[in-house]
Amino acid sequence: MCWEMEGWVGGGSLPDVLEWLVKTWEAEVSHKPRAADVQSAAPGWTITTNGGPPVTLDAFLERGSYNSLMGPEDGYDPAAHSFASSHDAFRGAFPDGFAWEVLDVWSPPPTVAFSWHHFGAMKGAYGGSPPTGRMLHLYGSGVAHTVGGGGADGAALRIARVEIFYDPTVLLHQLAGKTGGAFDLSTPLPAEGGGQCPLGFGA
Repeated sequence: MCWEMEGWVGGGSLPDVLEWLVKTWEAEVSHKPRAADVQSAAPGWTITTNGGPPVTLDAFLERGSYNSLMGPEDGYDPAAHSFASSHDAFRGAFPDGFAWEVLDVWSPPPTVAFSWHHFGAMKGAYGGSPPTGRMLHLYGSGVAHTVGGGGADGAALRIARVEIFYDPTVLLHQLAGKTGGAFDLSTPLPAEGGGQCPLGFGA
């Protein structure tokens, strides 16, 4: 399903708008230390992971996204990481970035249910594991409770609360190079200039 966002500045489908909003939020929480400066989040913003306790924006900014959304898991202990060290660990594994995209959107605002996909080439080491040189994949779903976005100023759309659902073990096993199991979703990297899609399908 695909909804057009009436009143959104520049137009675009709901998946495009949601992807822009989440990417904006992710950039803000990675680089802005004060909750008051995060314009994509509404006052009182919280996030939950897999039905766990809500995390406030202040706590999220202090811990960092990885420490707030994972663990303790097989392969990652948030207690052993600061905001900076957690970001360094994952950014080191994905020097070209760990892209995020919306796959499907099942309901329009104010309660937006969607599925998502993270992917990136593991060209760096993670912990004691050497680079695999493969494209790693992580899939999940979420529900974004939004406010604003009406009228002529669609840019006012903000996230009030978000619920994320995924299995971190899928990514951590791929980072550890555990191949062949149910958690291994990695695919060979496409040939340079080969035009393959990030999911690894096609010639």
